Amino acid sequence: MNLARSFQALIILSAGVFCFSGCKPSDDVNITYTTNGEIYVLSLDNEAAPRKVAKSDNPYNAPAWSPDNSKLVFPKENGDFGDLDLFIYDESTSKAINLTNTEGILEQSPSWSPEGDKIAFAGASDPEDSSLFGVNVYVINADGTASINLTKDINKDASSPLWLPDGERIFFVTRDDSMYTIRSDGSLLTQIVSGQDGDNSWHCLSPDGEKVAFISDRYGGDDIFVSQIDGSQEIRLTNDGKNSKSLEIQCFSPDSQSIVYSESGAGIREVVIINVNSGEKTFLSEGENATWSRKLNKILFASEDRESLLVVNPDGSGEQSIDHLPQFDFSWWQE
Repeated sequence: MNLARSFQALIILSAGVFCFSGCKPSDDVNITYTTNGEIYVLSLDNEAAPRKVAKSDNPYNAPAWSPDNSKLVFPKENGDFGDLDLFIYDESTSKAINLTNTEGILEQSPSWSPEGDKIAFAGASDPEDSSLFGVNVYVINADGTASINLTKDINKDASSPLWLPDGERIFFVTRDDSMYTIRSDGSLLTQIVSGQDGDNSWHCLSPDGEKVAFISDRYGGDDIFVSQIDGSQEIRLTNDGKNSKSLEIQCFSPDSQSIVYSESGAGIREVVIINVNSGEKTFLSEGENATWSRKLNKILFASEDRESLLVVNPDGSGEQSIDHLPQFDFSWWQE
């Protein structure tokens, strides 16, 4: 299945995970990344050494800063049970506490609510069977109270939860490549995309919360599709499947009007921007694993040789290279 393929590719290609935080811990633009099980923050505004903030035991899950950038949630092994629990690192105290403290559940993929008072996450009760997929999606208060299993009644393994900007609904995917939204109290389950239409993967939500973009091979090869968040008005944005290209969608632009993704074919991997309305493409450079910095309004991606972080304007101009990132391989990015 394509969703599984994307997670497997993440494991094979990477040893680090990245996310962006603009104004954390000041007004600098920072990268948060993991390498060798440790979490670092690096400022893009200077060449100071990265600052280690915590230790994580799951290199394939991005840590997530709270909306006010004061706390960082991440998965870490619980020494009492040997499972992955969610921990919260507090910038004000420089300490991390166990948020979930559960036995027999592998917890991952945390996502903060827009108000910063709740966290959605995927929890797998049988890690051997569910691999990197959570069996269910949960919501818990940011103080560790009132955990709710949202998906226990849908009879599908659910993972990759993301809060919508309205603070009421959560997006998630299931092992059969379907995509849903559900209210944070477990009501109003809505299917956006059916896995029966083809193998779907590499999803991302628009910042305005109105669209979801994803890769599907329903026409024989990888293409980008965009749907309204209620499942309506689905469009096929590319027609690359016939060219046997492999596509990996990364994220929307800050104004939700464009998407940055990477495409591979004939031994070349390129970073591309496509306009959601016109389908017009802008080829930026050879590279991979791009993200769109909302604060900078620039594209950040790994160079083709995966030795540098490149920063470029959305029109492809002004490319810069950042080379003072120690001891990690470039991989999956999340803003």
